Amino acid sequence: MASLRPLKTGEVVYLASGGPGMTVEKVSDDNHTVTCFWFDGAKRVRTEIPDLSLTVHDPSQPRFIEQGADYSQFTPPPAEGDPFNPGDLVCPQGDGPGMTVKSVGTVVICQWFGGGKELYEDTFPPETIRHGTPDIRRVRL
Repeated sequence: MASLRPLKTGEVVYLASGGPGMTVEKVSDDNHTVTCFWFDGAKRVRTEIPDLSLTVHDPSQPRFIEQGADYSQFTPPPAEGDPFNPGDLVCPQGDGPGMTVKSVGTVVICQWFGGGKELYEDTFPPETIRHGTPDIRRVRL
């Protein structure tokens, strides 16, 4: 999920579902949209991403919680059947990548990085995706 503090220009952020480290170029006046850039080889790529889709923690690295830490910043993962919200980690019901929810309406708009550093975005009917990541499968008993 998103950082609980406002992001700053020059800070390194990550799409919650993973991908390359991106540099914050600009934060909107309302702090809800962040312009980020990264390099795909020699090509500079720039896009606007909702703040709730970003994290300052590299999702590919384990996070350790210090003893006595304030756990209020950590929320439990959504349960099956919970609505989708911007910043949620989701994946297709079948095979596919981990994705980050960008926005929710009659369809869910998700973003993810492919095998390289190319950012993808597409719409999904809510019934075709689930909370979690591809390596976490829920089993019905």
